[in-house]
Amino acid sequence: MSTQTEATTTTRRLLSSPMSSREESDEKTMIKPLKSPPSTRKSLPSRVRRRFPFIGTTVTFPDESQWAIREGLSDLKLQQDYIPCEASQVYLVECLADPQDLYDGLKEAVVKVKFQIRASSDTLRELEEWLDENEAYYERNPDCETGKEMERTRSALHLGTSCTSNPNRETLKEVHALNLLDSHRGGHAPYLFDFSVATIEKRGYHYDEIVGGYLVFILMPKVPGLRIEHRWYWFLSKGKRDEIREAFKKALLSVWDCGIEPHDISLDNLMWNEEKRKCYILKFKDCTFFNEKKGGTKPEWTDKLWECWQLAEH
Repeated sequence: MSTQTEATTTTRRLLSSPMSSREESDEKTMIKPLKSPPSTRKSLPSRVRRRFPFIGTTVTFPDESQWAIREGLSDLKLQQDYIPCEASQVYLVECLADPQDLYDGLKEAVVKVKFQIRASSDTLRELEEWLDENEAYYERNPDCETGKEMERTRSALHLGTSCTSNPNRETLKEVHALNLLDSHRGGHAPYLFDFSVATIEKRGYHYDEIVGGYLVFILMPKVPGLRIEHRWYWFLSKGKRDEIREAFKKALLSVWDCGIEPHDISLDNLMWNEEKRKCYILKFKDCTFFNEKKGGTKPEWTDKLWECWQLAEH
């Protein structure tokens, strides 16, 4: 099977499978690792390579489009508590090739990169201590539920330092949410262009990376605007803040219409576009798909949500 076909199969499997089966699947999702052009990376100052390790990488996605990673848009964020652990970072990318004319001349987009890293020493120690505390009880009661929990904990402890080709559950949720948001292109959130799952072939991205672990590239449109921050939001006139609040309400209702309830509730998850008078919700790694949940119902708007999202008047 060619690399391109493998990538396409991986994409379709992750998007079409129910969330529960994706989370528990042991099926391999590896494709041929994507490599950086050595000449480009070597020309970067070492401090830039350390802070933005993927600048200079060229990624070919399953839709055959090719994108070059040009600029880092965020610092590297480490999640070392929930296993498998991962690092993530957002970059600006430039379109080098679009052989199927899928992007209508689009020159720039955004890619979020995620790759597997080791769990923190505190996380590993907590898992080991839990096993030690419960082992004696399980030996006396081998048929209790503790046995199943111990197996899950041993598996987590193993994946805390060993490679896996199956991405973190939050990553799968984020990709699934972006795919659902694709039905509302031009709405109030980014959406999925394409994504690829590869493996880390050798060291060089971060000192806690796990060679052989997953490496995910999520391609999406660049959302225009400015992140809403306390330092300027509360210096706006009340009339302008009222306008942003109403725009946020419209954005949240639009996301709910896609069957998604976001739980990353903070100003940091919002962007304001002054020209379009439009608010965007950005992050979906922590969310609920209420249309896919048995007995799930669409949330109802209350003005209390402005307070939850740190937008309400003091």
